[in-house]
Amino acid sequence: ITFRQGTQARLRPDESFDVAVVPFVLDLFSDDTLRATFLPRLRTTLAPDATLLVADFGPPATYRHRLLLWLMYR
Repeated sequence: ITFRQGTQARLRPDESFDVAVVPFVLDLFSDDTLRATFLPRLRTTLAPDATLLVADFGPPATYRHRLLLWLMYR
């Protein structure tokens, strides 16, 4: 196992990963940036049978959840 930390810009085309973990970062990018830059760059380094594990916030269901999410972003 090799752990890598950094942005998609540090990924090299000659690298290949079996698993990529993307925790709580997709909401930081616009849809256009995700489609044009982030995901294509990530895809080039994933092995054909690779696993992409995404963890992100869902839409808040209650007022309390909205407040907590607002606090986390601040």
